[in-house]
Amino acid sequence: GDPDARELDNGNGVCARCAGNWYSCDDCGDDVHVDDCFCRDGNTYCGSCDPGEEEDSEDDDVGPIKSYHSSSRHITPLRSPWTRSHGNRYLGVELEVERQRDATRQRGDIARGISDWVNRQAADITAEGHHAPILFFEEDGSLKHGFEMISQPMGLDDHARLWKAALSPSLTRGLVSHSTETCGLHVHISRDGLTPLHLSKIICFVNDPDNASLIKAVARRYNGESSFIDGRTNYCKVGGRRRLGMAFRVAQEEGDKYVAVNLNKGRTIEFRIFRGSLKYMAVMAAVEFTSAVVDFCRPGNPEGFNLKAPAFLDFIATAAMRRGTRHLR
Repeated sequence: GDPDARELDNGNGVCARCAGNWYSCDDCGDDVHVDDCFCRDGNTYCGSCDPGEEEDSEDDDVGPIKSYHSSSRHITPLRSPWTRSHGNRYLGVELEVERQRDATRQRGDIARGISDWVNRQAADITAEGHHAPILFFEEDGSLKHGFEMISQPMGLDDHARLWKAALSPSLTRGLVSHSTETCGLHVHISRDGLTPLHLSKIICFVNDPDNASLIKAVARRYNGESSFIDGRTNYCKVGGRRRLGMAFRVAQEEGDKYVAVNLNKGRTIEFRIFRGSLKYMAVMAAVEFTSAVVDFCRPGNPEGFNLKAPAFLDFIATAAMRRGTRHLR
């Protein structure tokens, strides 16, 4: 009965909250989600109709920017003192950026500068001297004229050094992220060892309407934005109280990847709530938050089933958590 609801070509329906995440391909007319569409010269295409990068005459040089998901075969978890002390926990970051319209450098040139600076000193950035590339660059159909930076799975210690190097203002000049409608920041974390109860607590904590103010602040979705009030963002659905005993099972049955905590990533879970940013502290706060939520929601946490924001704020201020939540706090 919702007049703003929409029926998709595949017969499925989406509510008014989610309808804004779907577009029609300007070629075939099929419905395509914002994360899977391609924007070329002001037109929107699905994957089948996408004319490709050669149609984008404004930017012929893509440098190290490869096709979507091309880095997946090169992903190698990089061990560090932090990963060892945290039960082999790894975190991976996907940061979306756009090239400014008046930028003097092409996006391929900007990406090449970041890649050369970061990957050539990988052994110095990583605590245990890893020589493998630690940062990859990919196309993303939801971006108009940008790219996605994808890290290797690492510990919090290596991420701190990686993003300090990669987000140097001299390297990112000509890029934007936070002040766009297209850029998000996704953080993956190891799923190994996380029980259904543990995952249920994580889902309930992030989606609890009582925690909306905290989640909005951490995700940097403020200034009057209604994303966490109406349950919709450009990147994910969030909000709505979940029953703890059913949260994990319901999430698996729904199988939706466009949600605040995405369980459809195999060996990781993905936090999709964050707005993109080129600021070091903002990126690190997102990584720290993801790891801290996993710690806060572990079944053995003394807080038990108190999954409210005040309890979380008290938790990250404890002596055991202060070092790993400095930017977050």
